[in-house]
Amino acid sequence: MDTPSFTENLKNAEQFKLSGNDAFKSMDYRKAIGCYHRALLYLKAISAKKSPFSELMSQNSTSRVPDDILKKTEILTSDCYNNLAASLLASSDPKNEKVIEYCKKSLAINPDNLKAVFRMGTALANLGQYEKAKEVLTSHKAYGREKKIVQLLVQVEKKIKEGDENSKKLYQRMFQSKSTRPLSHTEQIKEHFPQDPQKLPKADSQVLEEEGCSAEQTRGQTTEKNRGDIDKDSSLVSECFKEQPDNISDLGSKAESL
Repeated sequence: MDTPSFTENLKNAEQFKLSGNDAFKSMDYRKAIGCYHRALLYLKAISAKKSPFSELMSQNSTSRVPDDILKKTEILTSDCYNNLAASLLASSDPKNEKVIEYCKKSLAINPDNLKAVFRMGTALANLGQYEKAKEVLTSHKAYGREKKIVQLLVQVEKKIKEGDENSKKLYQRMFQSKSTRPLSHTEQIKEHFPQDPQKLPKADSQVLEEEGCSAEQTRGQTTEKNRGDIDKDSSLVSECFKEQPDNISDLGSKAESL
């Protein structure tokens, strides 16, 4: 196929791209997406050195694409992928994964396409991948000259900071809940006597046995002592009340007289 066919394919691709731009401005994003896809069909045909319908017409070509046509084809292909990404982002149901895919294809051809950088960063941010979004947005040395990129970067960095603060609070709550847990009896003993088991508190019976008497003997001695104290107290009470009956009668009489 001769050179005019490549020129014709390029012309058709440009026309579909313009139609897509008009549809995008009219917010008819579905139509815009269709136009960009058709433009890409013609552009791929040029890159493959054949017309988009050559397979149906059984017409193959091995002729070389002129350098000027090939250069325009590459630029137009990058623009169409970039515009596809814009149309998908603007639609009611953004396909963020597809946006990222198309932006990568656009940037593979033209790494200086800052609009593609912005749209790819937007799609990543929509997916909550803020670290990757920041990496993409700052990947181009001239990103600071693009106002939209700078504004989006501020929002992305804010989200990253909020995520770090939320993670920090979560870890703090985890450690606080662990530190406020009541210690078990064994843990309390270990805390007071961490290394010397000889310092552990001894049972009463063990202390008594070391002093030379059993717990039973001690309890017996305590009982006898208490019984003696009780008998002594009873005798004191009896002494106190030996002379009280008359006084109590007198008090009763006085009460009746009142």
